[in-house]
Amino acid sequence: MISEPELSDGGDGDRPVDVVSDFDDRPRRVRTGRRPWTWAVGGIVLASAVWGGVLAVSHAWPDHHPDLHGYQLTGSPCESTAVQPLTEAVKASATAQSPKTVTVTSGPGPAEFHRGTAVDEVKCSVITTAPFNQGGSVQYSADIAVVLHKKTDPRAEFEDERQLYDSSLVPVDSIAFIPHLGDSAYLLTPSEQTKQLKVLQGGAVITISLTADDGYNVSADDMNALHTPSHPATDLMEFHSALIQTARDLMTTMRQR
Repeated sequence: MISEPELSDGGDGDRPVDVVSDFDDRPRRVRTGRRPWTWAVGGIVLASAVWGGVLAVSHAWPDHHPDLHGYQLTGSPCESTAVQPLTEAVKASATAQSPKTVTVTSGPGPAEFHRGTAVDEVKCSVITTAPFNQGGSVQYSADIAVVLHKKTDPRAEFEDERQLYDSSLVPVDSIAFIPHLGDSAYLLTPSEQTKQLKVLQGGAVITISLTADDGYNVSADDMNALHTPSHPATDLMEFHSALIQTARDLMTTMRQR
């Protein structure tokens, strides 16, 4: 009997042989990577979501710095011409008190500066001495303080403490609103011999305090007589206009430096 010939590679007859046919039309699974445009669209969507969250947070907690209106602390306010309205008013008052020619001495003390990330500050004083009734003299002390708030708006704090006299934190009964000066301004009268002007503009807070100290070169009996109703103690009401003008001039000077 003639048998069909066996397929063999002539080697080990037990090893199976893979036969590949050109006519095998079975579908084959082909692995491919993710298409590039799907990654691009996904990235755009994710970036839009993140940016939307950033905008929402920035609107919820705005980071707006107060407007300083160009103010700069580059020198002592007490050494500028801004204090002339006060010194001239003192001289005029002294001249009215004494018919003879008067000599008014005035000089600024050293200024103290602080510069920080949140605030810049300066403080200084001007001492003016002028003749007064009956051969006495009066020493006027003008204390100027400027604080520039660079991070947070000081308006709420300013309005909350508008009635407090800074040197003692005691509420003052006599307080007057000054219109057309900065964003907000108040004139306090803690006593007949003390005035304090507070001004707010943007992030700047300006405080000018004026104090009069009667220093008579007379005996104790004469001192008592001078404070009778016929010789009243110094009243600073006449310096209201000079205080306000000094604040205006100081604000102008700080912009020009």
